[in-house]
Amino acid sequence: MNGEFSKYTRTVIELSQEEDLEVLGLTGFVKDLVVAYDRFKEVYKKNRGSLLTPEMVLYDNQRDNGLKLLQREVKLIADFAREETDRN
Repeated sequence: MNGEFSKYTRTVIELSQEEDLEVLGLTGFVKDLVVAYDRFKEVYKKNRGSLLTPEMVLYDNQRDNGLKLLQREVKLIADFAREETDRN
């Protein structure tokens, strides 16, 4: 969650640099946001993973591949069923 918040805030700050903040009346807000974000970065430490991370990535990939295979099987059966005519 902290990583998503950090990325979002960083994006807002970057986008604010492309605009005329004085005209928009946002100069003070963006300054406060930058100060707060700098404080946040001092405290926040990105999760570096653990010894289990590579194994979990492997399991995630296996799960994803299994779901893709199941999806393809269902689509294949549905395609054949659509072409099948009633033989009775």
